[in-house]
This record gives sequence, structure tokens and C-alpha cells, in this order.
Amino acid sequence: FDGTALNESDYEGIKHRFTFSVGSTEACVSLIIVNDNIKEEIESFQFALSARDDPVLIIRYFADVFIHDDDRVTVILSLG
Repeated sequence: FDGTALNESDYEGIKHRFTFSVGSTEACVSLIIVNDNIKEEIESFQFALSARDDPVLIIRYFADVFIHDDDRVTVILSLG
């Protein structure tokens, strides 16, 4: 979800279904940050993971992603 960072101009958004094995607690997801060679302040967007297989139990995880002038990324994960 866009914040101060915008899809396509600051990062490449993805919409993909990931399957976690039973008992698995980790997975890697690659996010592409666009390097536009423009000096910028810290920008952010939100990355969401949802569990929707159970119609009653919907678990959502959100990660706030901070882009530091196209050079470095910080991710903060929260259960929401």
C-alpha cells in the first residue's frame, strides 16, 4: 500500500500467493526498490500478508517498509 513511497516510481508492487508449509515460521519475499538517482528523504509503504484459507480466521501481518534514498531499506513487521 502506498505511503510516501509510490508504486512504480519508488518500488515495484507485487501480488502473489505464498504457501507456507505446516510448522514453517519463515519465508523470504523479495521487494524491488527503484533507484531513480534523485536525492530523496526517507519514504515508506506498507507490505501486507494475509491468511485467508479459513473463512472465520483472517490473520493479517503488516510490514512498514522504509526506503532510505534508494540505498537502504528498513522493515518493521507487526501483527494487526
